[in-house]
Amino acid sequence: MTLLRDVAAYDPALNTWTTFLGAFDARALHTLQTLYDAARSFGTRVYLEPITVPASWTGPSFTSPELAALAASSADAGRPLGQLPRA
Repeated sequence: MTLLRDVAAYDPALNTWTTFLGAFDARALHTLQTLYDAARSFGTRVYLEPITVPASWTGPSFTSPELAALAASSADAGRPLGQLPRA
């Protein structure tokens, strides 16, 4: 669990580890790799959920309106990760 404490916070009520990535940069890649490594070790899964940037967020975020719109619209149920919506 020490591995996860460096990149995420644990919520005992939900039994869930959570982190915010912000912009997809080297730090985000490191965080994702850590999460995937831990999931593989413990037989669990990693879920990604794009959200609107919280007012308290001070980390990197998308500044392009197109990227922000893409992240906001990615809540299409059943669409595999990385698959863009059809025009």
